[in-house]
Formats: sequence, C-alpha cells, structure tokens
Amino acid sequence: MHTIIFIAYLMFFSWLITRIRFNRKSELAPVLLVFFFVFRVITGCIYGWVHSLQPDYQTTMDTWKFFSDGLNETKLLINDPAAFFKELVRNPYQGGFGRFFSTSDSYWNDLKHNIMIKFAGILNLFSGSNYYVNIIFYNFIVFFGPVALYRSVRYFTSENKNIYLFLCFLFPTTVFWTCGFHKEGLLFTSVSLIIFYCLKAFYSTWRWTSVLMIIFLFGLIFLLRNNIIFALVPAWLLWMLSHHFPKKTQVIFVSGVVFFLLLFFTSKYFIPRLDLPESVRQRQIEFMLLGGNTYVQMDTLQPNVMGFVKHLPIAADMAFLRPHPGEGSFFYIPFTIESVTVIVFAILALTRKRKPMPDKPFLYFMLMYAIGLLLLIGYTITNTGAVIRYRSIAFPFLLMALALIINWSSFRKNRASIKF
Repeated sequence: MHTIIFIAYLMFFSWLITRIRFNRKSELAPVLLVFFFVFRVITGCIYGWVHSLQPDYQTTMDTWKFFSDGLNETKLLINDPAAFFKELVRNPYQGGFGRFFSTSDSYWNDLKHNIMIKFAGILNLFSGSNYYVNIIFYNFIVFFGPVALYRSVRYFTSENKNIYLFLCFLFPTTVFWTCGFHKEGLLFTSVSLIIFYCLKAFYSTWRWTSVLMIIFLFGLIFLLRNNIIFALVPAWLLWMLSHHFPKKTQVIFVSGVVFFLLLFFTSKYFIPRLDLPESVRQRQIEFMLLGGNTYVQMDTLQPNVMGFVKHLPIAADMAFLRPHPGEGSFFYIPFTIESVTVIVFAILALTRKRKPMPDKPFLYFMLMYAIGLLLLIGYTITNTGAVIRYRSIAFPFLLMALALIINWSSFRKNRASIKF
C-alpha cells in the first residue's frame, strides 16, 4: 500500500512543480524540472536507506530519530493540538533560556529537534506515517531553494547555463544532505530565498510580502541553526549598504569585516554574558566530547585574538580541504573531489577574472557569507563527517560566486585559436 501511495504522490508533485509560477519563471523546461525533482527524491530515499543500515538507526541517526519521534507527535497533534504547539515554548531547564550556543541542556538546542519532529508529525498526517513518502513532501518544499538560487544567478548572466544548473541542482554534497529529511534542506532553501527576494526588491520594488518572507526566513534559520546568523547577517547588512553605494563596495566590505571582527572579540566587554569567542570554544569542546569515527585530533581553541589566528590554518583545513585523499571510506571520495573543485575554481577566479565583474555587492556578499560560515565550521567542528554535512549549505554559494567571477569565454577563445 505504501508503494502505491509513494508512486501516486511522486506523480502528483512531479506534475505540480511544473505548474507553480515560481518554478516556471526559471525558464527551465518542464521535463528538466521533473528530472531534478525526481532525482532529489531518489537521493533523499537513498539518504534514508544509507542511514538505516547503521545499528539502532532509529535512535542514533538524526533523520530517522526525527521520524520516530514524529510518530508520537502525530498522535499528539490528532488528540491534543493545543499541547502539540505549546511544547515548542516549554523549557524544561532551570537555567531559563540561557546557554544560547550550547549543544546540551539548552532550550535553543532542543528547539531545533522539536521543530523537526513537529514537522515530521504534520507530514505523517498526509503520508500515512511513512518515512519515504515524507521525503516526497519534504523535497517538494525545499525544491524552491535550488530554483531560487538558479533564478538569482540568472539576474547576472545568461551564459554557461549548465555550470549553474549543476551547482544549483546536482552538486553532490548539497544534493545528498539537503534532500534527506534534515535541517540542511530547510536552511539551504531559506538562504537561497533570502537572496532571491532581496535581488527581486533591488531590481524591482520592495513589497511587504517580500519583507515578511525575508523576516520569516531569517527567523527559521535562527531557530534551526543560530550560529549561521553570525555569518549571514553581517554579510547581508554589508550587501544592503553597498547596494546603495556600489562605488564604495570594496571599502564597505573591508571596513565592515574589520568592524564585525572587533565586535566579535570585544563582545564580552559590552555584554559579559555574550562572550562570543568563549562560546565558539565551548562549542568546539562539546564536539570534541562527541568523538566519532572521523574525529580529528587538535588542540583546544583559545578564546582570544591570538588563539583564533593560531587556529586559523586548522580551521581552514577542516572547512575547505577535508576529507583529505585517502581519508575515510570510499563514500568520502566525492567530497574530496568537491574540495579540489573549490580550489580549482578559486585559482580560475584569480587568473581568469571576468571584466567587468557582475554586481560586486552581490559577489562580495556571497563570498563573505560562505567563507565566514566555513571558517566558523572549521573552528567549531572536529569531525570530518559532520564538516561535510554542515558545509553543504556553504559550498554552493562559494562556488556560485567564483563561477560568476570566472571568465568562461576565455576557454572558448583558447580552444578556437588552436590549429591542427
């Protein structure tokens, strides 16, 4: 019976995505939209199946734990809808709403899990409480993410369509981690839609619906993974400012980065409880205690300027270069290739720069957000497997910015000049 339901829903949503105006405005052929959607659904099912091979997967694998706990949430939603929603604001800890950045004994950390199991509980009403049918619903929702990012890039170029299609819809890390039932899909979609609605406002007019959507998306990111805010908001604010003063883009971003770094390291002097360097250190220690099969041994970060400077090479290695060739199982090979791809794109962006570059404020925003988030990941996470998942919502934006900088036409010119 579940197989019939799965096929029926897959056919229905494959048709529906071709009828939604937002998707049609991407100017992608309906058959291509259906292909990308079905591909993502299949990848999401593979994601779930791979995690189901682990021992006690329903309690040890997040994606299956969301589903298992969501079954009880479905019963609660049916029997007591008020209690279902009240649980989102219930705090079982005596310390109140503190421990904002902690990964244990924290209302904010628990809220991330609670949102996901409530979401699963709602989806179960329509899927007959089947994990793989939930994957179809989930991918229908997060499909707006890659479409929004693709449409955003097309504001600036109509060339090299296949490169941007690959980065938006088929990039291995992003596809694998955002198609399975986890927070990454919602986070990637939220960031992509924020970019899309901002660009739409810049090149059209600000509408109250766009403003409300942007506020909602920032709120969702804050609730699901609040540390992303520290990479996204500063970059976003500088983007807003430099858009109005495009000739001063470089000055705005350089001075802005300096300002936010000073704010980061001096936060404890203004608000003693908000010691951001110490919060990063504590988060790193919590990840160290988790261990794991791909744990990387390293010294504990010291919460001062020199400590962060000394740890920078390690953070950059963790975020940009892991897994190293030969590290981990064969499953890690595609992710090693991705790291090499980032290096190649960076070299090409430096040596084959497009002139003039499209919309510098947008490019600087993308680079600042992606690099800032990746370094934050490198400073806090000590497990290669976790790094691969967390950076899945950073690499696409970094590569997209680099791809927009690269002068791809120079390759065609070089080919044309070769004589045989």
